[in-house]
Amino acid sequence: MSIKETVKKLAQSKNLTLEDLATKSGISRGTFYNILRLEDGKLSQFKKIAEALEVDIFEMLGSDKDISKPFVQGDGNFTMNNSKSGGDMNVKGNGGYGDIDEIKKKNEFLEAENKSLEKKNKELYEKLLECKDSLIKALGN
Repeated sequence: MSIKETVKKLAQSKNLTLEDLATKSGISRGTFYNILRLEDGKLSQFKKIAEALEVDIFEMLGSDKDISKPFVQGDGNFTMNNSKSGGDMNVKGNGGYGDIDEIKKKNEFLEAENKSLEKKNKELYEKLLECKDSLIKALGN
């Protein structure tokens, strides 16, 4: 099931339309639909949508796997049938618990968000040091 289909199903279970969910998430409709089509979106926006739905972000992203179990078992030979038209990703493997490509995609997404947060953290730290220096100068004079 695509993210859009999953979010729509979760919204319906809460008696919300997608427009209602966009409003409740505090995200503009245009951006909201771009996020659902995976054309745009930051982890923080996915979190807002998940919070508005009152679900775990991984449930919203379509991971119904029990993360307390190993993700991959068996020989690790997977084949994927992925429809470009938004169809389901079907992964076939030998006794596997998870979709390795789905896990890789989520990992790449989280790594990109982490890199962005590290950059913001560095910028904020530099601003804090500048403020500290300014305060020391002001108190010293």
